[in-house]
Amino acid sequence: MLSDAAFGKVARLNPDGTADLKFKPGIGANGIVHAVGMQQDGGIIISGEFSTVNGKDYPFVARLLPDGTLDEDWGGVATGINGAVFDVGTLSDGKVIIGGEFTEVGGYSRNSYARLHFTGELDRNFDPGEGANGPVFTVAIQPDGNILLGGQFTQAGGFEQNNITRVFGGEQYALGRVEFRTPRIEYNESEASYELKVIRSGNAQEPVTVQYKRFPARPMRARTSLPCPVNSTLRRVAGRP
Repeated sequence: MLSDAAFGKVARLNPDGTADLKFKPGIGANGIVHAVGMQQDGGIIISGEFSTVNGKDYPFVARLLPDGTLDEDWGGVATGINGAVFDVGTLSDGKVIIGGEFTEVGGYSRNSYARLHFTGELDRNFDPGEGANGPVFTVAIQPDGNILLGGQFTQAGGFEQNNITRVFGGEQYALGRVEFRTPRIEYNESEASYELKVIRSGNAQEPVTVQYKRFPARPMRARTSLPCPVNSTLRRVAGRP
């Protein structure tokens, strides 16, 4: 109840704080609504721990029209989220970033964060790889389109990231990245071999080729000698980390 009017977990207030009776979400959501995101066209994204909105199956995330009615052309059961959505971030192109405690969206592995198309379906171009190893509670969109995520995790995309991380939000993320597993590399030169780890993030479904150079260490007593680079190529097939 709000201003003696019944609202099902979501309502809109007038500038003076009274309930906007023109906003009519019907019986609303049947569970907790954790987040509300406003879209540029006036649409409203709600997310939480509900399974229905206005009596229809819309688990964890739904879109309302500006008057509060359910947008039945957006999302629904087909979105296929298997866990709670704690926060959303709306993008200027109508797409939506979701963060929560889920492991699958639309039949694809998505650990704790994902991007939805303007239709509410999974945007497969945004592939976070391993995702986060714990729930994401907060999503913030930066002016450049990149995304800040906060939650209860220690890794994101295979990297050590304690509770907060930043990921690319633009289409460059669809291309994926290859980076060293650790920012600093040290090893004993007396060892016969050394395993240098690189890790893929973003789209892990496409083949990747990395060109690199190896420089022998410069002898301490022969500082005038120049290292001789060795060129090589690292290849990984589609779907391999």
